Amino acid sequence: MLKNHNISFIFFLLTIFIISLTLLTGERHDYRLYLENWSVSNSGISPWATELNGAHIGNSAYGPLHTLIGYLVFINPLVPKLLFSGSSLIIFLLMLQTRRNLIGKIDNKNLLFILLIYPLFPFTIIISYIYGINDSIISLLVILACVMRRQEKMAVTGSLIGLGALLKFYPILFLPFFSLSSKKGFSLKCFFSGVLVFFLGMLLSYLIWGTDIFQPFVFGSDRGPKLLSIFKFFDYVNNNYNFHLFSNLINLLILKNSILVLMVVFLLFLHGYMAEIEWDYLSIIGILLSLISYKVGHQQFFISWIMLLAWMLISSKTGSEKNLFAWRLTPIAIYLCLFQIIYFVSGILDNGHLRNDWEIFRNFGSVPFVLIILICVFLNRSFFCKPWKRKRIVIW
Repeated sequence: MLKNHNISFIFFLLTIFIISLTLLTGERHDYRLYLENWSVSNSGISPWATELNGAHIGNSAYGPLHTLIGYLVFINPLVPKLLFSGSSLIIFLLMLQTRRNLIGKIDNKNLLFILLIYPLFPFTIIISYIYGINDSIISLLVILACVMRRQEKMAVTGSLIGLGALLKFYPILFLPFFSLSSKKGFSLKCFFSGVLVFFLGMLLSYLIWGTDIFQPFVFGSDRGPKLLSIFKFFDYVNNNYNFHLFSNLINLLILKNSILVLMVVFLLFLHGYMAEIEWDYLSIIGILLSLISYKVGHQQFFISWIMLLAWMLISSKTGSEKNLFAWRLTPIAIYLCLFQIIYFVSGILDNGHLRNDWEIFRNFGSVPFVLIILICVFLNRSFFCKPWKRKRIVIW
């Protein structure tokens, strides 16, 4: 593929751009917290310790793979950030390969399109190259899982998802969606290979650090609603304007949010299984709805969803039903991009992200986001408003 001179040249320029931006922007946003966490774990202390010599340590919400990546700081503090941002180069090549397998040849128009929908998409630039957020690795593992899933290499597919869950725990929720097939039913090989990889990783971590490995789950359940979560809007209105919009229900859903997310995943999986919906349709909607059900609505969680949308656009023939399905979801990615730009600019112009005069975006930004999602899903309703056809349990 890199024998094509245009692609080789573009790949070279993209590499220079990503490396330069990654190094020039240095340590910022969550990456500073990563370095603090790694300084603790690299000194031999549990990555999930909450105290050090009587002083409070910031909670780590990450898995053991994040701790393993932290050893790269012994080479240079920015090496892990280069790993996170450099994942976009591999994603770019995988997208090129996927598109070429579909249409036979990559012309300049296709090349530009692939560049714009992920590697040079402003959301990716800010999250991955400037901030150096570790969710970028989740995007890489998810697109690798998509490639393997299309080839029906189910054990590898599940293992990649399980590996992602060892970095940040939420990808484990993706497993049921990737395990489905409209014709073959539910893949036990995919599901249990992912669970096995995750279990073995957590077991090894338990043997090293003990029960501290469960601290991120406690920390996650105790967190308040954030940014793009609709619970942030309701919580803010109820606390500041005394509107009490379904206050008891909202407080319950915030307090028991993990149960809500699991219910959303299960109900979507059940409908997809019974209605014989194909895995890629269900994955892109299932992951989206799972993420917006989670009370901690941080933008970086959605980078793997944006990558999945980009992959669906380039892996389907132009004008096909699947391609049109994906295009109808693009307003969601555009809104995420605009919100991230505002978040980034506010951090430059003000003392903190979405603070002071920018706080309206923090408190109300989830409302248009959820409305756009509802409209986009409604436009694609024909893919999901289907009767249950499956009469018996089918596994493979």
